[in-house]
Amino acid sequence: MLEALSRAKTVVFDKTGTLTYGTPAITEVRPEANFTAAGLLTLTASAEQYSSHVLAASVITAAHERGLELRAADSASEAATFGVEARFAAGVVRVGKLAFIHDGTADATATHLSSGELAMYVADDGRFAGSIVASDQVRDNARQTVADLARLGVRESLMLTGDARATAQHVAGQVGIVHVRADCLPSDSG
Repeated sequence: MLEALSRAKTVVFDKTGTLTYGTPAITEVRPEANFTAAGLLTLTASAEQYSSHVLAASVITAAHERGLELRAADSASEAATFGVEARFAAGVVRVGKLAFIHDGTADATATHLSSGELAMYVADDGRFAGSIVASDQVRDNARQTVADLARLGVRESLMLTGDARATAQHVAGQVGIVHVRADCLPSDSG
């Protein structure tokens, strides 16, 4: 196996769960006017319980740690890599990327992020409710793995991720990867 690996000239890494631990921690809840942090987190976690995205578990855990009670949706649907929409008796909650929230919520605005952070945006019945900020830690061995592959003759390392470019560039810089493709969708793999 190592002999075959030594002939490889390019290696491609997925970011989440490969270069990072894949368990993002919620670092901040940023509600808009007329929403509270607890209310925003409850809305988000209630919708995210119908999502398969890695951030869903982090949001649900954060809500449970704060003693918040999640609501059951009447129906829910997920747009892979974009977000989730859940219908409750009180209205429709959308959680996901900013572009997903913009569809039907014109007042949604991007939140300021520090290096390595990512954001989930939330809309409640067409009103921008706020954002949830998270950060995923780089694996302890990721930088060494990239360096070891270079010593074996790999000339190019590439990282693919569905995350925003700023988040992707931050992680790539920490592990020694120069080439990054961010904002990727599953359909981009072809």
